[in-house]
Amino acid sequence: MENKIIRKRKDIESFILILLFLLFLYTLIVPSIKLIKVYTDLNKIKNDIEITKSKIDKLEKNIEFYSTDEGLERWIKENFKLTKENERIYVFTEE
Repeated sequence: MENKIIRKRKDIESFILILLFLLFLYTLIVPSIKLIKVYTDLNKIKNDIEITKSKIDKLEKNIEFYSTDEGLERWIKENFKLTKENERIYVFTEE
């Protein structure tokens, strides 16, 4: 009888020890997973920022170019198909 009680107590202690170990693992793994997600999101946002900066730079260069007489003339020719006297425009299309 006493041997059964000792065995049962050891089983309970083992079970509690396993539960504590699993709880410890859980407290380590869950925050780590959340941290990895945060870093992944951060890297995506940084990448989006770089892409946006690149687009802004390109748009600023376009604004700068089309603010000049040459740029304005080019824009008018491209959008309205207007030409100066004795000037020809060749339009190439892909087939």
